[in-house]
Amino acid sequence: LGAADFTGKEKEADAILKKANDFYKSLAKKNINKSFQKAFASLITNYMSGQLYFLKPEKAVNAFVEMSTRTFSNFQPNDLNIVGYTNLSLSYFSLGKYREALSCINRVVNIKNNFRMDIQAFGRMFLLIVHYEMKNLDLLPYISKSSERWLNKNNYSPKNFDRILLDFFKYKILKINNAKEEANELSILLAHFKKFSDKDYSILKNEFDMASWLESKIENRPFAEVVREKAGK
Repeated sequence: LGAADFTGKEKEADAILKKANDFYKSLAKKNINKSFQKAFASLITNYMSGQLYFLKPEKAVNAFVEMSTRTFSNFQPNDLNIVGYTNLSLSYFSLGKYREALSCINRVVNIKNNFRMDIQAFGRMFLLIVHYEMKNLDLLPYISKSSERWLNKNNYSPKNFDRILLDFFKYKILKINNAKEEANELSILLAHFKKFSDKDYSILKNEFDMASWLESKIENRPFAEVVREKAGK
């Protein structure tokens, strides 16, 4: 499945998922143990990552929903469902379903263990963007400070663009009075983002298309539309 995703073979990935689902459904319950469920959850998690790459978030959501009652609900938080719920949150976000995206990313940031700290750090930053989309502006200064404390405590101290983004949500967001001012501030953020090279570390960079999101807000267009346009789809 990973090879199909890496080489852009979307139909092949779908065929593998169908075979896996059919095999799972054919098994008697007594033959489905936790090790098998974990292996199946790993496959679904990889499939979801591929669908985000293929810009098919609706397929990622459908795969997770179909699988969730069989597997994830039976596990304590671990690296698999941290990645799974992050992928699910990103998928809902791309579909404009921000309440669902918030519910999923909250599962990640509320985990109390040391699994995939990189993904937990991403969740702390992505949480701010989801709240912004939900117009929870009054909450953003508080959540920004809380996220910053967590990041500093866990060796993910914000720097470069992450530092600028946190300051925007902490100090500037509530001072914006109208759409023109908002677009101007977001344009400044976009300029800052583009200034940093690919070598500059960012908690958000590898998981979320920050430039496309900022452009979508400045141009008042759906995020998914901007992403697809850039991808030529």
